[in-house]
Amino acid sequence: MARRGTAPGRPALRPGRRATRCGPVSARARSGTGRIVPVGAGLAAGGRGKGGRTVVVYADLLWLIDFLSDALALWLAAYALRRRISLGRFLVGGLLLSGAVFFLFVPLPPFLALFVRGAFAAAAVGLVFRPPSAGAFFRALSALIGAYAAVAGFALMLDALAAPVGPGAVTPEGFIRPLPALSTLAAGFGVAAVLGRLHFQPLDVSGETLVRLTLTEGGRSVTLSALIDTGNHLADPLSGEPVGLVALASVRPLFADDGGPARPGAGNDDRRGDEVSVGPSPEAVLSALPEALRRRARLIPYRAVGAAGLLVAVRFAAAAVEGRRGRRALQAPLFALVPEALDPDGVYAAVLPPAWRPAASSPERRSHETADVSR
Repeated sequence: MARRGTAPGRPALRPGRRATRCGPVSARARSGTGRIVPVGAGLAAGGRGKGGRTVVVYADLLWLIDFLSDALALWLAAYALRRRISLGRFLVGGLLLSGAVFFLFVPLPPFLALFVRGAFAAAAVGLVFRPPSAGAFFRALSALIGAYAAVAGFALMLDALAAPVGPGAVTPEGFIRPLPALSTLAAGFGVAAVLGRLHFQPLDVSGETLVRLTLTEGGRSVTLSALIDTGNHLADPLSGEPVGLVALASVRPLFADDGGPARPGAGNDDRRGDEVSVGPSPEAVLSALPEALRRRARLIPYRAVGAAGLLVAVRFAAAAVEGRRGRRALQAPLFALVPEALDPDGVYAAVLPPAWRPAASSPERRSHETADVSR
């Protein structure tokens, strides 16, 4: 935070004069430079502004404004990446990003200052989003940089709109006024919340979304990450039973004969195994299934944005969905097998309908029965 002149109760540092001592630390400003000192309720650094006027920088307000802008950028980046992050990681990421503000008081070359800020951003991306690959990391970092640009553009827009009414968040000298800046950030959080509810509601931005899914078939089981998607309305057209989505490669360990994984040429000439090039057609998916599951398969019509077709669905023996709220057991659930990965970053390998959300107490039920999704 930067202001001109002397605020009430917070004496400014002037060249050759010692600041009021309000703690174990004091500083002397020499030759128009200053050091951080505790003054009143906050930290301040003094120096010379344009025209020989005294400039006081309050580090506590500067940190607060930077922390709120960092938190808003993280929120927008999470929306853009369509990722849910826990409150703890969100706060830690905001604190980590805002820590770079104290390097403003260190005389660094512009390139090195930019590098320090980028290092803090990279560390926050790794901590908050936990990208599983280099590509996912750079996508998350790009989303965060884009979110910063959106926050800055929003602040400049409000500053321009408020110019005829009163002082904006930024002075002509380039300093930040605290109350307009905090009001701008509060408005930014409000706009982000409204847009998030309108645009990202199908992705269930509230509540638990990532859960653990265990599929059981023929005495074997596989556990993988799954996404609860309130926009998933896929259902069996005959019974109305909800249908989940699972990547075919994730359930290959269940498709085995005689105690081993399926291999090309094993048993009948069904062309199973990793060497089979499974395409998006239902015939290709059926060819990757063992005979027992192939007889139980059915076709589920689907419609997406700009696409429509048929998905091969099979009924597994059992499934269990586990999350922070509890566990839900499903008997004979119906899953559509998707040839390609559902998430390019590998965060989840299945998409579940909201009726399968785990609850604190959820008795074992058949998947087509009406589930109790009350919280």
